[in-house]
Amino acid sequence: LAAVHAARRLAARFRELVVLLGVPPTEPDPELGYIVLGPQITGTPELRQVEAFIEKPEPARAREISRAGALWSTMVACGTATALWELGRSTSPYLLGVLDALVPLIGTEEEDEAIDYIYRATRPVSFARDVCERGGARVAAMAIPDIDWSDLGRADRVERVRARHGHAPA
Repeated sequence: LAAVHAARRLAARFRELVVLLGVPPTEPDPELGYIVLGPQITGTPELRQVEAFIEKPEPARAREISRAGALWSTMVACGTATALWELGRSTSPYLLGVLDALVPLIGTEEEDEAIDYIYRATRPVSFARDVCERGGARVAAMAIPDIDWSDLGRADRVERVRARHGHAPA
């Protein structure tokens, strides 16, 4: 939670950036997203430019970037509404154009129908693949050291976390 508060403060200070939180990997896992860190952002030892964001790399690539110091992405992101909107506009301009057209309809009788139409007519956008991987200089990262983190998207990961904390298998 302290790291989220720190990331919020940095995002408020660097209003054009979206700050991603990452954790040092405990093993190379090709099913996760990775943040390859670039140079430190001036005046902020904890904030780094993102050299690359790699979603679900091949196993060999996951090993390589893990050894080189890449972080697992927690997919926790902090940024101003403007920073997030502009990141989306730079990476998924069609979707943001559609959403821009929705804004005047918010609060009107047409809002629900317009939202339904957008969900039916617009192709899905992956925040990891379509936005973070193409975000470039609009994305920064902050490492959360000394944390026990896992993507709990699979039962075996839940069981490993339970075992690390002394719980019997469920």
